[in-house]
Amino acid sequence: MSRSRSHTNSLFHCLSGAYALSSPGAPNRLGDVLHRLMYRVVALGGGRIQARLLRRMFDLHHREPDRWSYETSSYDRERFTAVLRGIGPGPYERVLEVGCSEGVFTRALASDDRVGAVTAADVSLRALETARRRCEGLSNVSFVSGSVVNEAPPGPFDLIICSDMLYYVGGRRAAVARELVKRLAPGGILVLEHVHPESGRLHASFIHSAGLEVLERTVVRHSIRPFEVLALRRPA
Repeated sequence: MSRSRSHTNSLFHCLSGAYALSSPGAPNRLGDVLHRLMYRVVALGGGRIQARLLRRMFDLHHREPDRWSYETSSYDRERFTAVLRGIGPGPYERVLEVGCSEGVFTRALASDDRVGAVTAADVSLRALETARRRCEGLSNVSFVSGSVVNEAPPGPFDLIICSDMLYYVGGRRAAVARELVKRLAPGGILVLEHVHPESGRLHASFIHSAGLEVLERTVVRHSIRPFEVLALRRPA
């Protein structure tokens, strides 16, 4: 085994352990701290190593169906509803969902009357298998595998949604912001959603990137975890 592969495997095992401490459901402060720290370390390896580690980790966790209870959680239903409210009046002919996971939100998004063709992207092949099954019968959805760090779909898109996933790119948020803005059509909308108050740090690169205009910022003071929905627009 090469030294590079050995280091990658060691990082993967550490990352999986830290992620296990950040369990679904109620907040776990220690787990959250370790979770964020490990992703910052992983990001130092560069885009390809980072993407490989993320794919391995999420494929491992997606062996358990709906591990994060997206399908049954009232909290996540409220998040999804807030994101759909945040996209504005539309219509949007071409839409990108970054980090679609197992497709629970994807199905709601593709069924919305304001939305045309949806490209749903995720780093986990196992998650995409489940997402495809969940969205059977929806002719306006296509799925692509890849990491937003270095393999984002080319676009352009009229609407890009990035929900609950910027934690995983570590210190590469500015690079991700630049790549997503490149894929946003003139006049297009970018919607971000993450836990608050951490969202302030996660969203900062997008607010200050390429002259995006802030349309609306909503903080939902949920009893489990507050979250923020931020809608931005690229000038026409």
